[in-house]
Amino acid sequence: MRQGDVSIAAVLVALLALVVLEVLAFLTPSVPPESTAVVSPQFKIRLSEGSPSKTPGRAPASATPLTDEAAPRVLASLPKPTGAPLSKVVAPPSIPPPAGRVLAAFPAPEPPRPVTVRKEVLRIVRHAPEGATQSASQVSVTFSHPMVTVASHDDLAADGVPVRLQPAPPGAWRWMGTRTLQFTAQKPFPKAAEYNV
Repeated sequence: MRQGDVSIAAVLVALLALVVLEVLAFLTPSVPPESTAVVSPQFKIRLSEGSPSKTPGRAPASATPLTDEAAPRVLASLPKPTGAPLSKVVAPPSIPPPAGRVLAAFPAPEPPRPVTVRKEVLRIVRHAPEGATQSASQVSVTFSHPMVTVASHDDLAADGVPVRLQPAPPGAWRWMGTRTLQFTAQKPFPKAAEYNV
């Protein structure tokens, strides 16, 4: 063991002894009010009850308030302040306001993002239904890249659709995202009929 480890162990033993003494003092009132734990000849811990200080403190200095006649004489006897008087301290000038009205929007609108044009050929990648079906009330077509911008359904319906359904039953086309177009008939398609998309 190093010397530092011995000192730490000695302090821990002393603290444990103090805790034991405190517990004994709490449990048995016959323990004297002052207890000393000896850790080593150089190191002692004394635990005792607190008591008011027996040495008197300093009494406050006696003072009398200044009269109205004496106050100006005391102020006149003080040394004169150096530097600029407080009344002449001026803040630095601020930036002048702009001349006229500023008509720019705040915050400034973002510049339009460049449109990337795809060089691939437009293809239909999925469609439904396909072939003969028992019953259907919807037709959907999915393209290989986005066909419309993200907007409300009413705005997209006004632009028209790039697909034709023949014969055209009553119903409405609707974009499901930017690549899929769906036709929903008002009632199921009649059976034993052929439709071309």
